[in-house]
Amino acid sequence: MATTSSYVAPNILIKSISDTILDLAKTGGSVASFTNIFQANGEYKFIANMGYTPAQIVAEMANVSTTDPNFKEVKLRQKRMASAIEITQNALGMAIQPTFNNHVKNLLSYNILLGIEENMFNTGDANGTAGLQNILLHNGGTNKLEDINVVTGSSTAIAYDDLWKAYIQLSKQPKNLEGAMLVVEDISKISSLVDGSGASILKYDNVPTGAVGRVFGLPVYKVNAFTSGQKVGAVFINPFQAYAVSIAKDAEVKQIKGDTIQEYKKSSISLGEIYIDGKVVNPRAIVIVKTT
Repeated sequence: MATTSSYVAPNILIKSISDTILDLAKTGGSVASFTNIFQANGEYKFIANMGYTPAQIVAEMANVSTTDPNFKEVKLRQKRMASAIEITQNALGMAIQPTFNNHVKNLLSYNILLGIEENMFNTGDANGTAGLQNILLHNGGTNKLEDINVVTGSSTAIAYDDLWKAYIQLSKQPKNLEGAMLVVEDISKISSLVDGSGASILKYDNVPTGAVGRVFGLPVYKVNAFTSGQKVGAVFINPFQAYAVSIAKDAEVKQIKGDTIQEYKKSSISLGEIYIDGKVVNPRAIVIVKTT
């Protein structure tokens, strides 16, 4: 008589990886790690500060306006994000615990950070409904505070003047420059650009971890891809000011084993899953450079 393996419920190896994601974010190395990441459960109302309104002299006994056009509310509604790693039983048996568990936890946490970044610049949607909000599709959506500024050049290639105009636009609010960066998908698109004196604008001194160079004093970071068809050459952004990410406090790593497929393959799956949302909370801290 044939026998079948019984189903074994997933075993929770690490109760929470939420703290690990936050710790990895502090080390930098990716655009997502510089966003405003915080822990919250369920729907969260984020109060966005898009600038500063100077205080004014007010006459004695006169009313002081409580309206501040720079304070806006953005709702973050978490959805599931997951990453999985398949490990053979042989490798699992030879691993040293808990070192191996920590390695898996860190790897899955970093994969989630990369998933945030991928949604921000490539796979997310305009309103942040199905996924996280896509910065490059933001202006075409309806769930936005205001449009992100766009500098469009007159060529199919990025020009020095286009980058300079975008940088000036970003610096209209000087606080945006504190923590700002230039994001590209292809470093070769800016590596040959020179300024008015003929010097390359791409510098390689004092480059922080994860960056590939500096332009106008700002670090340059490379992402996997920009959303296809958008003709985006580069993005100036202050990630902390521009983009908020809400992650659930109870994210888990589970080991799935004992089902028919895993028994046949003699392996197990480590699954990291988290409930998360991310949206643009300050469009003025982003300037997109497009080509024709």
